[in-house]
Amino acid sequence: MIRMSQLAPAVLSLAIAILASGCGDSSSEPGAGEGKPADGAGQPTGPEVKVDTATAGTISGAVKFEGAAPTERVNSAEADAFCHSKHPEGIKSESAVIGAGGELANVFVWIKKGITGKFPLPSEPAVLTQSGCRYEPHVLGLRNGQDLVVKNDDDTMHNVHSLPKANEEFNFAQTKKGDEARKKFSSQEVMVKFKCDAHGWMSCYVGVVNHPYFAVTAADGKFELKNVPPGEYEVEAWHEKFGKQSLSAKVESKGTATLTFTLKEK
Repeated sequence: MIRMSQLAPAVLSLAIAILASGCGDSSSEPGAGEGKPADGAGQPTGPEVKVDTATAGTISGAVKFEGAAPTERVNSAEADAFCHSKHPEGIKSESAVIGAGGELANVFVWIKKGITGKFPLPSEPAVLTQSGCRYEPHVLGLRNGQDLVVKNDDDTMHNVHSLPKANEEFNFAQTKKGDEARKKFSSQEVMVKFKCDAHGWMSCYVGVVNHPYFAVTAADGKFELKNVPPGEYEVEAWHEKFGKQSLSAKVESKGTATLTFTLKEK
């Protein structure tokens, strides 16, 4: 159960306000979900694409950061006793995870142009977990129309607040460990920010795409898009702090197109 005694007065007020409102979905509020679909529309119609695996290729590569790495911000978690117990030294920001050689993690890479047709949706949901007073993963990709399961693994209250432009906004509380909710996005949108109104340091980003060709870079900065039909494409790398870059890729039959993205401080 939620430990109200652990919450600072400001957070306690927020908890009471959310609970009093029924913790409902805010999509019924004025302005929720307004805006034109970004980077495309909803799930394409027509026959499903059947990719010929005998000729399909790969787009792979890496994302590098150029320049001096910014100072990593550390956020105090003292406002919540549970979070503070997990992070007594503070919680490091995940907005710029850069390796010793400039390897850039948490970059969303996707085929922005060149893919046409309708692809079958995954049968398994994408999963976003609140664990240790963080969103895990920090950057997530999924298909529009695919289930998104949001879970609370912490013994404290979290608030899940999406901030889309092309999809319906939602805003709800998960008051105890084990709480789960299922949501869907109807339109393609890169990217959708999530935040926790109870813990200001908690945020993450979700890329919603109407095809299966997307990836998120790991600590080594690398990515791979598999089973790509032969053709010419525009591939975009997006980062929350360092912006985005697009490169062209030509995939030959059974071939691999290799790309290197370079992002830097704005």
